Amino acid sequence: MDVFYRKFRTPDDVSAWAGNTLGVTLALIDYGEDIFVSHLQRQDKSPKGSGARAMAGLTHFADDIGKPLTLVVISGEPRLVAYYSQFGFYPIGSPARHGENVRMRRDPRSAEINSQFQELFDVRRSLRSDLGSSA
Repeated sequence: MDVFYRKFRTPDDVSAWAGNTLGVTLALIDYGEDIFVSHLQRQDKSPKGSGARAMAGLTHFADDIGKPLTLVVISGEPRLVAYYSQFGFYPIGSPARHGENVRMRRDPRSAEINSQFQELFDVRRSLRSDLGSSA
């Protein structure tokens, strides 16, 4: 079953699915008005892309229940800020100086926007696959 059609009922459902199915540690805290992503890590034995699948499942769950997601990128690691940005996260608060933590937020999307995002995600994945097979 594709992650984008899976229906979760609670943040714990998403975490359990990520751990049991994808081999990704995903720790979430539901603060009521938003869900805080306190930890996301792909286990060594998990295939590349498992973290992205877990994040995609989480963002769709958040969209389904209409809650924003928040997280903190420790030390403002630019690669991680860019990684989370591809899932719709954006920095919040005052601009961070180099080496400072960056707090990020992702607002819930409508079903129509999610469909468009899914199409772009599929095209990007296909292009990466095509480029990898021709190299």
